[in-house]
Amino acid sequence: QLVYNIIVQETMSKTTPTNPLYKPDENNDNSTINPNASQLGGAAAAGAAAGLILGGGIVGAAALGVGAVYVATTKGTGGDVARSTGDAVSKVASRAKKIDEEHHLVEKTKNATIGVVKSAKALDE
Repeated sequence: QLVYNIIVQETMSKTTPTNPLYKPDENNDNSTINPNASQLGGAAAAGAAAGLILGGGIVGAAALGVGAVYVATTKGTGGDVARSTGDAVSKVASRAKKIDEEHHLVEKTKNATIGVVKSAKALDE
């Protein structure tokens, strides 16, 4: 809902001066900016996760992911929030990758899961 509200407010604020949410900036050029790849990737991941959490399934995840990327390229509060979220998600992912490289958590989890499945199959026979 938060991502949806940001997208709607960002879109509405740029459509027409009669809109009550319209607040012109000093230059009011409504141009886009060029966020870095980690900001876009993080925004897409956060949007997709929000889509899944909100029950939109794959279509909802894709829609909110694409919407978050679009908002991240715009000026204004919505764009600032999307870029900040993208940075945060990117940093968390980078840290998680470093932790996994040090402790091999993905491999250990995979092996433990395989062991549980084998044990369950043995009990079932």
